[in-house]
Amino acid sequence: MDSYIDERTDSTWNSVKLVYILHLIGAFTGLPVFIGAILSHVKRGDGGPAANSHLERQISVFWTFVITWIVGVMTTFLLGLGLIILFFGWVWFVWQMVIGLSKASDYEPI
Repeated sequence: MDSYIDERTDSTWNSVKLVYILHLIGAFTGLPVFIGAILSHVKRGDGGPAANSHLERQISVFWTFVITWIVGVMTTFLLGLGLIILFFGWVWFVWQMVIGLSKASDYEPI
């Protein structure tokens, strides 16, 4: 962790934490998820390696969640399978954001 201490003053960390918060709020309300995803794409490559690892992970988790959501919606009418996919996709998304925010608060890479 000592190699990442110099990055703590990097303003990108504020963006990383903001995106995690937007994603968590958006998991319950919707729109902030997309705002957070746009911010992640815009800020990608601006910070040090640890901050960028978070931005890359946020982007990856967002697109995985979008694909899961699409599959879940498309399979909703197949014996409720889609509802199960949507539920577990949502739980996974929230879990990833909580873990990421926890590591970002300690300035650790993900």
